Amino acid sequence: MNSDRLLDRDLALAMSKQARDVGGPVLREVIDYGLQVFQRCSSVAEGHDTPIGVLFPFLHTLEMLDGAEILLDSCAAAPASVTLRSAFEALLSLLWTAAEDSERRGAAYVVTEIHRRITHINRYDPSTDAGRRFQEALREREDVGVPLPPLQLPDPEKERAELRAVLGQEHLAAAAAEYERVKAKAGRVRYFFALWDGPTSWELLAKRVGMSSFYEILYRHWSATAHAEDLRRQLTHVGQEPAVRRLRAGEDLIQAYAFGINIGLDAIQALLRRYRPEEMSGPYWAWYRERVSGPYTRLASAGVLRERT
Repeated sequence: MNSDRLLDRDLALAMSKQARDVGGPVLREVIDYGLQVFQRCSSVAEGHDTPIGVLFPFLHTLEMLDGAEILLDSCAAAPASVTLRSAFEALLSLLWTAAEDSERRGAAYVVTEIHRRITHINRYDPSTDAGRRFQEALREREDVGVPLPPLQLPDPEKERAELRAVLGQEHLAAAAAEYERVKAKAGRVRYFFALWDGPTSWELLAKRVGMSSFYEILYRHWSATAHAEDLRRQLTHVGQEPAVRRLRAGEDLIQAYAFGINIGLDAIQALLRRYRPEEMSGPYWAWYRERVSGPYTRLASAGVLRERT
């Protein structure tokens, strides 16, 4: 199996220059505009928990797109797909919370996050069962001669108490009770959107918020890369001989830019509709037509064609 020159960074940059010159500026434009939208919407957001359940998934979406842009600018489309997967999950969370019943769904987002943080604290606290299991795992790691850095919290009991005090606040009472109900029934709560008989998987959530096609087309593909289950992507042929595909070979680069921009636009529209709907009829579409529409349309068309060849 031929594996010569598996990584040629200069060649990858040279061969991908045209795609990066088109896709990079547009994706950065979407990220920068999205951050401006975040600031404007933050200034008018109301409610106890809706802002957290809407604004922070939005911010996570932009942060992941920013990371993807860095990777794509280096022609690293496969690693970028893992980051785009995270951005897509944040978009689904945003769409779910912003669509309806936002205060209750926002409370579910907060309560689930607090429980996640308590679980994290318990894992690093050697006085808990989870902490003792973790310490045992660390000792097994040390036995093979590769110890991990020390992982300890300064005052786990204090941090747990502070988080439980937040759970006890009146505006979170219903979500906290629902969390316990779902946990008792299912054994654990994986997703905040599962509370109050919501969807129990990312696939079902995508269906509920109208993103099934996106999920079917790309999310499964991105998940395969995230879980190292995409051998097909790593293999090719030179003549009749099997070969390892070069790293940063440029496949799916155009598509990655196009879908990254698409995720950003969907997130911006969802946030504006929730907090500043008046911008959708004027400033947003003016910006889109002037700064995004032309190059994005070219990228999207080229991405579809590339995927089918």
